Amino acid sequence: MVHEWGVWMRKDQLFTRTCQLAKEAKREFATNLASAVHAFEELPDFVLRHAVYSPPECIASETWSKPVLHFYGAEGQRVRVVVQTAKGRPTAYWPPPKLLTTWSLATGVKLLDPDIMVWNGILKTAAPDNLKECPDEHWWSTVRKIPSKYLSAKEASERFIFYEGTAHHEPNIIGKVGEAELTLTNRCEAPSGLVLAIFNDGEQLFLRKIETIEGKASVKLAKAEWLAAPSDANAIIAAAIGQWRSFGMTAEEATAITGTWKPELTQTLGFLIAYRLPEAEYAALFPLDINPEPQKLVRAGVIFDTLPGEKSRANWLPKLTGLLEKASKDLGAEDPRNRSAARKMVLGFGDLAVPFLEHLTENRDAEIQNAATELLDAIVKPAQVDLQVPERMLNIGDFLKQITKRTGNPPGSEDFKLNGPFLQPIKFR
Repeated sequence: MVHEWGVWMRKDQLFTRTCQLAKEAKREFATNLASAVHAFEELPDFVLRHAVYSPPECIASETWSKPVLHFYGAEGQRVRVVVQTAKGRPTAYWPPPKLLTTWSLATGVKLLDPDIMVWNGILKTAAPDNLKECPDEHWWSTVRKIPSKYLSAKEASERFIFYEGTAHHEPNIIGKVGEAELTLTNRCEAPSGLVLAIFNDGEQLFLRKIETIEGKASVKLAKAEWLAAPSDANAIIAAAIGQWRSFGMTAEEATAITGTWKPELTQTLGFLIAYRLPEAEYAALFPLDINPEPQKLVRAGVIFDTLPGEKSRANWLPKLTGLLEKASKDLGAEDPRNRSAARKMVLGFGDLAVPFLEHLTENRDAEIQNAATELLDAIVKPAQVDLQVPERMLNIGDFLKQITKRTGNPPGSEDFKLNGPFLQPIKFR
């Protein structure tokens, strides 16, 4: 039996350009689904991080955070695990996998980054001697307490396989924030399963549990009714554990997962909508092959959606202006701890803070002005370009000329980066 879980945090608005060789460039909005800041920054030192980050083939850079595979098999069983980041690239992994790379027809050389990870090991009940040390209070140690088998290998061993990777995916549950209600629409044919809607106004937490949203259907949550019944962190954690259990995770797994993501569940300002990605869609993003084939395989990919770009969110947050004003003063504080706390708070507001930060870039205090500029750069991501190449490939000279024409950045310029994933794969005969 193998259980896999992962979380996708949809939190930032990304302004991008879509560029087709046969059409004029157009501007549109896309979303950035990324790792929780605390999770990526707090990976143990021994975890390998990919040296070069390569965006996926579509218009946004997204990271599926902390997919973890737990193994429950016979003692001494040899296993081979292959994971492909079909729509992007790996960004971190442990134990060290063998990395394989897809080839590109357009260049005749390997893509910049590998897109396939391969692990080989032996399942063991007892902790292997080459298990890396990790502090007891770290979330990694929490996940290690899940009573699954260890994957023992010569170079390094672990109680699970961990990886992170980029992938493009549109939301399955589309949230629209109105003045008086939140509307959640399931764009898929199949029912959604249990959905958690969490709202944090800066002082109180509110929770609604939706048993399911039928395919192509919508539910409406009235603001007045929802905010009339405050919840608390304990109730939200209990609901999250129940949600993971409903997705097929064990009690130990559900508890550890929820503990790992407690900061996002209980401290995210505004909305957080948690729901499961359909298994077929998750499998398409991250194809998985395990040999020998497990008798049971559960893959639960969950999206945490903060509804970025929904401007009416601000109307649900009457304390937002006061919180931002306090943070702006602390950005110029003498105590570095206050400055750090203020930066973390503003980053947590995401795109809601953009208008306020733009105003602060004209502040008389140079410290505040510089901090606001840096925070804007962190929230508003640089534009990416998606080049959709026709089946009949242009010669490389014409291809590069079209890139320059559509992007405004000639190859070799500081702002130009050619990302391999959109290129056509090699076909062998």
